Amino acid sequence: MVSLERGAHFAEIISAVAVVISIVYLGYQVGENTDAVKVQTSHALLDLQIQYAAWNQDLDHADLMLRGLSEPASLSAAEWRVFVADKTTAFNLWEQAHYGFRHGDLDEDQWESWNRSFSSSLCSPGNLLFWDKGQHGWGESFQALVNKHRSAC
Repeated sequence: MVSLERGAHFAEIISAVAVVISIVYLGYQVGENTDAVKVQTSHALLDLQIQYAAWNQDLDHADLMLRGLSEPASLSAAEWRVFVADKTTAFNLWEQAHYGFRHGDLDEDQWESWNRSFSSSLCSPGNLLFWDKGQHGWGESFQALVNKHRSAC
């Protein structure tokens, strides 16, 4: 049952990521930095963050994530896959906020808040290992941003 719930939460998160990508792309195509697009992007990011946070209400999942952040070598191969899926979602959210801001679809104050929130947890051993193994999967400007924060770890 817990596995089914995790799968449902993961599907919801993936759907929300698709919505954020669609909104950012729409804003880019239209070329208008209207307040309406900024509000939509902000709401979509917030909705995704809420769904992501809900995933961690499962205490077993939360425990796995805490262990993965502090002692990634302690995770089994299966646990590492779950950890990577979770971190991929988190980094995708950060990247979408980054590109939303770069394209004018996210207010500067909101971007700074998102960026501080995500970068503040970057220096944990698990996040650093995750990033070092998989950073090639993100866009170059996002890689540069994360690596800039990483250099302060």
